[in-house]
Amino acid sequence: MKYLAPSRSRNALLSLPVIFLWPTLLGGLISSLLFCCLQFGLPVLQNFESRSSNELSKEDVCQFIEIFSLGTNAGLTKLEALQLVLETSSEPLQSEISKAIGRCNLGVGLVPSLAYTAEKYPNLAPAIKVISRSEITGAPISAALELELMLTRAQAANEVLQRVRSLSVKCVLPLGLCFLPAFFLLTIVPIVASLLPSIFSTLN
Repeated sequence: MKYLAPSRSRNALLSLPVIFLWPTLLGGLISSLLFCCLQFGLPVLQNFESRSSNELSKEDVCQFIEIFSLGTNAGLTKLEALQLVLETSSEPLQSEISKAIGRCNLGVGLVPSLAYTAEKYPNLAPAIKVISRSEITGAPISAALELELMLTRAQAANEVLQRVRSLSVKCVLPLGLCFLPAFFLLTIVPIVASLLPSIFSTLN
């Protein structure tokens, strides 16, 4: 996907063979539609991919908070706790924490470095705000991280519950489509058939 940049000349070149295969009005229409899809549809898909790649699940956020909290409770500094997260987490969190640590090693402060991470991963922003506030003010961080962990877990449970509820509604629809014709044939049709003679007799 990333190699198909929205280049007009290349998109036109890719859509021209359709005209040669069908040198009619239909071929021209299909070629135009193909060009529009390549020119305008691919950037939309690329933006969607970039947005989806920058999203962290609630489980990843909980993992980050748990490991960081364990490190700070064990007496590690915040930078050492980030190193612990780096060594024990998985992608995509691992690569971003590595970048944050690299920025700190180059002389960038912890708060500005984590601000880049919070901007890229909005799901991490509340936890990073707690870490940054503690770094600036020197306030204890354990209680605030535990509260943030509880809120994140509650949000994750709520999302799972919403998905389960929507799944139950989606499962009822196929069942209804399967049983409704049988219900109609076995109940409504016999009732109507039994009433038809009396209706015709009254009309006569």
